[in-house]
Amino acid sequence: MSIKIEPRKESDKGGYLCLPLCKNVPERKDGSVKIHCPVCGEMCWWNKLNIGVMFRSKLDGAMCTECAIRKGAGNDNT
Repeated sequence: MSIKIEPRKESDKGGYLCLPLCKNVPERKDGSVKIHCPVCGEMCWWNKLNIGVMFRSKLDGAMCTECAIRKGAGNDNT
């Protein structure tokens, strides 16, 4: 399997915001709150600034990093 990761272009649309998993990042001091991933239910971090990022980047939504990687790789059997 091969995944190409590159910076987002101004013309790009779609995709998902990766929310850090609490099991990988146990503490945050930036005002983030713990939420359940809308896809798999794992605890991840949400910040109110994410709404602006999703709007400006024309993203389809947000999910935990693991779900976003699976979806991007075409294996979204979560």
